[in-house]
Amino acid sequence: MNTQSLIEIDSYVLSLSSDETFEFVSRIDWTYSITGNSVHILNKQVTSTFNEISGYKKPPDVEILNQNLIDYLRDNNFISSVQKDLLIILNALEYPITYRWYIYEMQVYPKAGVYENFVTKIIWRYNGVNSLNLESNVEGMTTYNNFDEDEYVNYDNLTESQIMNWLENQDNIGNLKFKIERDIYDKMNPTVITLPLPW
Repeated sequence: MNTQSLIEIDSYVLSLSSDETFEFVSRIDWTYSITGNSVHILNKQVTSTFNEISGYKKPPDVEILNQNLIDYLRDNNFISSVQKDLLIILNALEYPITYRWYIYEMQVYPKAGVYENFVTKIIWRYNGVNSLNLESNVEGMTTYNNFDEDEYVNYDNLTESQIMNWLENQDNIGNLKFKIERDIYDKMNPTVITLPLPW
């Protein structure tokens, strides 16, 4: 996947050191933009803060250029983590992922107040396969303890699609998808590979 990226400094804040001997950059607001093979363009606005030890020291009587701050962010590894996050998302857009739940087991409370066989735990695997047929899995469990009458369905009447809908509405669904996206990206862009012996 060919990409083009751009880093822009939106603004920065200068502060005076505690001994008042020099000025340093205590905050940089910046934007990272990346464009992929297709029309996908991603932007992420970032705020990085610094103290007088870690911040960029302003040379006396010298204007700070945007490139100075970009180099400073790059040299101190602020850019690489943002870049990878956006590359992971871009990769998932360029090679779409199809997700599917696999339900291993459901545990119930036989008696929970007025309810019988109230589902309290679902053990699952969340699978993602991209358009290049690379896949990743996340395994976990979801726990329910809220005895809300509107949500209760008799155990015998539950369907697989209904359980999948419950799981799809979890608060952490975005994190689960990002884990799969990151794993597939790493498989497509390995940092270490095993080669056959050269003899």
